[in-house]
Amino acid sequence: MLGLGGTTKSALLEAKDSGVVSLILSDPQLQADLLKDPQSALQNNKKLQEAVMKDPEMQKIAKDNAQNLLQDPRVKDFLKEQAKNAAGKAMQALRGSAVKGLEAFKKYVQAGPAGIQMLCFLSGCFTLVIGVLGVINLFSAIESPFTFVMNIYVLTFGLVALIVEADEERLSETPLLEYVAPKILVAQELLHVEAKFLTLLWGRGLFYVFVGLLMATQCWLCFFFLAGAANVTVGVLCLLTHFGVDIDIDYMSRQAGTAYDKISTVTDADAAQFGRAAEAWAKSSSSGDKLCKALHKQATEGDVTGERPTGMFNATAKSEYDARQKLIGMATTDAKREFVAYALQHKYLLHLHTWTCMEYFMNYIMRNKNGGKIVQPKLYCNAVPI
Repeated sequence: MLGLGGTTKSALLEAKDSGVVSLILSDPQLQADLLKDPQSALQNNKKLQEAVMKDPEMQKIAKDNAQNLLQDPRVKDFLKEQAKNAAGKAMQALRGSAVKGLEAFKKYVQAGPAGIQMLCFLSGCFTLVIGVLGVINLFSAIESPFTFVMNIYVLTFGLVALIVEADEERLSETPLLEYVAPKILVAQELLHVEAKFLTLLWGRGLFYVFVGLLMATQCWLCFFFLAGAANVTVGVLCLLTHFGVDIDIDYMSRQAGTAYDKISTVTDADAAQFGRAAEAWAKSSSSGDKLCKALHKQATEGDVTGERPTGMFNATAKSEYDARQKLIGMATTDAKREFVAYALQHKYLLHLHTWTCMEYFMNYIMRNKNGGKIVQPKLYCNAVPI
């Protein structure tokens, strides 16, 4: 950098209203030209010359050196600095876009094991059906107002259970139900803010137990009692899951449920494992994982192009397109690294070298499912040398 006076240099570097920065940001080639040879770039770009001349400090320089403005070292210094600033802002915007893309997959409801989640969903359906049948029976409102009000409560409880247990990803891939998926996500977001306890396992567990006891005490061996017993059962299962009791084989995934969100940095070696990660994922039972599939496409093909698929029964293709759209702007190298990290967290890779596996999980410890003992994560890698 050339040595400029304090006030002059400050004025040059703080010029933000002239349009120079926005012009540089909008033209990546201009950024490169300015960093390489700002003087030539200025001489060959009329728009840049006009933007420079609108800057108050540049106008002062023009008065002092009107004949050789393009060769003035202060102009060169100004343009080079602005190009660096623009490049930095562009990189921050790109990283922000990639992070935003991943955060778009964030769920507002803490999910339990798939089996328990399905039981809760079915229990909610049963509860909702009983509530609907009770409400549409208008004669009960006359004969027994208390029972009618109770049916309204039951209907509401069942509807809430369906919302919190619904899998937005699965709905978005189901014909006709794909139109309901965005509404479900909005409702889950609302519950996350207004009734957050319902989006947590322990909160839902207490909720189901309360609803179940309320319904089971209404009668003996009737539909109310059966639905109540079902709610109490799934409520207890949710509470047991929350307190770490091993109910199924998904123990590791349950304990590391937020591990993917916490992975902020990965090494270049991660990208080298992409091929094996993709092969292992393709052979796994979770090859339809929407986020994993979107990351794989982003890593191999780059940003999604073309129009969104159409058709009433083309829900899966539309869902995959929407998932890829959320990752637009993520570099292919970053996508490969995130893909490998995601695959490791979900145990798609069982054949990486033991030390490679430990490297990914060295910052995480898991609770031993047998005795509650804290152990090193290498015990869960199940990896063998390759």
